[in-house]
Amino acid sequence: MVSDTPTDLTRLVAPIAVEFAAVDRRLREELRSQEPFIGDLLAEVAALGGKRLRTVVLLLAARASGPVSASHVDAAVAVEMVHTASLLHDDVIDAATMRRGRPTLNSRHHPSVPVLLGDHLFSRAFSLIARLPRRDAAVWLSDAASLLCQGEVLQNHYRARWDLTEAQYFDIISKKTALLFAEAARLGPALAGAAEPCALAFRRFGMGFGDAFQIIDDCLDLVGDEAAVGKTLGTDLAGGKATLPIILLLARLDGPDRDFVRSLLAGEAADPTGGGRLRDLLLRHGVIEAARDHARRRLDEAYGALEPLGDFPTRANFLMLRDLALGRDR
Repeated sequence: MVSDTPTDLTRLVAPIAVEFAAVDRRLREELRSQEPFIGDLLAEVAALGGKRLRTVVLLLAARASGPVSASHVDAAVAVEMVHTASLLHDDVIDAATMRRGRPTLNSRHHPSVPVLLGDHLFSRAFSLIARLPRRDAAVWLSDAASLLCQGEVLQNHYRARWDLTEAQYFDIISKKTALLFAEAARLGPALAGAAEPCALAFRRFGMGFGDAFQIIDDCLDLVGDEAAVGKTLGTDLAGGKATLPIILLLARLDGPDRDFVRSLLAGEAADPTGGGRLRDLLLRHGVIEAARDHARRRLDEAYGALEPLGDFPTRANFLMLRDLALGRDR
């Protein structure tokens, strides 16, 4: 299984190492300002780093299909800025205090600061998107960003809803997470000049991979180790968000235990985890493993979409992504 060590990540990006480094440099250049205060804030955002898996997916899909160009670097930077902007907004919505092992901006500034900084990143991303050589590529990314925001709106609209269905949950995460992975995956081959069936196959991969990634993230939010995960845990439940593990758990409970979980969703408990009682229920009823089974099925669908492409150059690296998604701790 791929772990989170630098060696494993180095192996993952080996075929695209030059371009991956170029994305990192370009992103840091974009995250600058002549205004000292804003420049300091952007430097903090740049320091967050992260695996940049959307960039990895985009560049590996590009390498699988043809030459990797400067347009791929521009597209990856735009994707990362859209993703980072959404994280800044998420931290405000969730009142999160930690992100990737560092204090969040909203924990040290008025909430308007990360909100407006996120808007700034969205704007910079759209400027890059507009310059991509394929006009339809600009439409794909713009639509993905729009639907990402819609997914966030829906998730917040359904706060404290103990009757949220699995179908509604998957609709939300497809918008807020999977679509950006999907369009990143499609951009790789599309900008490399690959035929449309190839680009659409990678897009389908991105949808399945993105769904699985979010499911695992939702499990970690409930039973992960905060020091290892590097961000505030329990924020979904504290915010009244019924993620897949909670939906599955409620379907297995009745009586006082069910009422207890509903009270957590409604924000009626001082401790959103119920002092460890929730974790015990999740593990005792096999809910985390059931949710991970959902993630595995989504990954099976994702890799099934790539089967018609045969043995492409970065196939082994895409298989590493599967293990990373299932085995990650942050």
